[in-house]
Amino acid sequence: MEPASILKAIKHCLPKESGSPVFLHQPSFCGKEWEYVKECLDTGWVSSV
Repeated sequence: MEPASILKAIKHCLPKESGSPVFLHQPSFCGKEWEYVKECLDTGWVSSV
């Protein structure tokens, strides 16, 4: 699939002029996930940027 066709399909699903960001994914932390992510950030294993 071509990138242009993917972008066109996404734009087709979004409001024309919402003026606010559209979040494609909102993480859900149900168990120890936040502890694991925080440990990675605190130790420098991954960047928060």
